[in-house]
Amino acid sequence: MFVSGLATRVIEVRNDGTLTDYLGTYDEYLESQGIDG
Repeated sequence: MFVSGLATRVIEVRNDGTLTDYLGTYDEYLESQGIDG
C-alpha cells in the first residue's frame, strides 16, 4: 500500500473534534484499532 510506505505517523480527527496522534505506520495504526487493512 502506498500510504504505508510513506507514513510514519497518523493523526486521526474524530467527529467530536478530538485528535489521536499515533506514531507508527498506517498498517500498525489499523492493527491497533482492530481494523483489517
